[in-house]
Amino acid sequence: MYSITINLTASEKQFLMKIAELEGKSLSELIKVTTLENLEDRSDTIAAKRAYEEYLADPVTVSHESLLKELGL
Repeated sequence: MYSITINLTASEKQFLMKIAELEGKSLSELIKVTTLENLEDRSDTIAAKRAYEEYLADPVTVSHESLLKELGL
């Protein structure tokens, strides 16, 4: 397992420790889980924006029935 270091002010550390306590997590677990969830959400948002931009560039849609037929389902 890898470790990283982040620099925090005393008030930032206190705030994070309070949230960790309220959620019943260690400070490390809170930061890890929250960061990964946030970055996953941001990644999904970026992918959705790119897909929408692709759609706007070529707004072709396929019906559900057509897709099922094309896939042989």
